[in-house]
Amino acid sequence: MVSVASNLEVDIGYLMVQPRMRNQFERKFACMGGEVRYLTKCSTGTGKAYPVDEAMAFAQQALNVARQRLGEHLIWQGLFRVDVFEVRPGKYVVNEFESLDADVHSAARTPSDEGRLRNDLIQFWYNIICIETKNLLTTLSYA
Repeated sequence: MVSVASNLEVDIGYLMVQPRMRNQFERKFACMGGEVRYLTKCSTGTGKAYPVDEAMAFAQQALNVARQRLGEHLIWQGLFRVDVFEVRPGKYVVNEFESLDADVHSAARTPSDEGRLRNDLIQFWYNIICIETKNLLTTLSYA
């Protein structure tokens, strides 16, 4: 199978404008199935580090609000990342909901976090494939 993207001869650029945070230390959390799973190792930046537990709870709350407001228009079932800044002590803001291209390796470097996420991801796609195959076969049987 040939990738469509590999056949494109053009780069598609974009511009992202974001406010600059005084504290540029950013926590990044791996998410799947509507649940914040763990802190990733790509949490970096300059500035003062802040409590992981508080930022993680905020990331989950932000994800819940986004799901409530956006419903199925947010890819919350699959694998993605929530990136969080602390703007004032104890006050957080979501920088972005990062796509499937996000780095989701565990900051704790514990294979168990990544292993559980990998297993859940396999099950997630397996379920989607089974459901879609069943729907396709059902549709074809009525054709």
